Amino acid sequence: MLILRPESRSQHSAVRHIHELAFGRPDEARLVDKLREQADFLPHLSLVAQQDKEPVGHLLLSPIQIVDGEISHPALALAPLAVLPDYQNQGIGSQLMRYALDRCQEYGHTVVILLGSPRYYSRFGFEMAVPHGILPPDPQWESAFQVWCADSRQLEAIKGTVVYPPPFLEV
Repeated sequence: MLILRPESRSQHSAVRHIHELAFGRPDEARLVDKLREQADFLPHLSLVAQQDKEPVGHLLLSPIQIVDGEISHPALALAPLAVLPDYQNQGIGSQLMRYALDRCQEYGHTVVILLGSPRYYSRFGFEMAVPHGILPPDPQWESAFQVWCADSRQLEAIKGTVVYPPPFLEV
C-alpha cells in the first residue's frame, strides 16, 4: 500500500538515494540537502511516497518570490520530484503531485512554479508561465517554465521574475 506523508528526519538518507538513482547524478540530492538548511524550509512540504514502509518517491516544495520592481509575490518552487527507477511508471509521481498540490492549498499556498515537461505537468493544472507574465531568471528556461495557481483570478494579478534562493543556483 502506498502512503503519502511529510518526510521524517530518519528518511533523509533514503530520500538522497531516491534522487541519486532517479536522476543518475547527485545534483538533485544535494539541492534537497541544501534546501533543508534554509531558514524558511517547510518540512511539512517535503513529501515522501512510501511502499511497504520504505520511501520510494520524494517531492519538495520551497519558498520563492515573484518580483516585479517593488512588488513581491510569495510562491513555491516544486523541485525536485523523483521516484526510484523500479517504481516509475506506476503512478507514484502523479499521486505525489496531487498530494503536494492539495497540501499547498491546505497550508494557504496558492502559486507553484516549476521547470519541467509541459506534457507531464499540464495534467495537474500547470500552464506555461511566460504568457501569464511570470518570467524565469534565465530566458532559456521559457519552454519548460510553468505555473500552477489555485485561483486563476489571483494569477492575473501576479507578474514578475521568479527569484530562487541560493541553493537552486549553486547546484
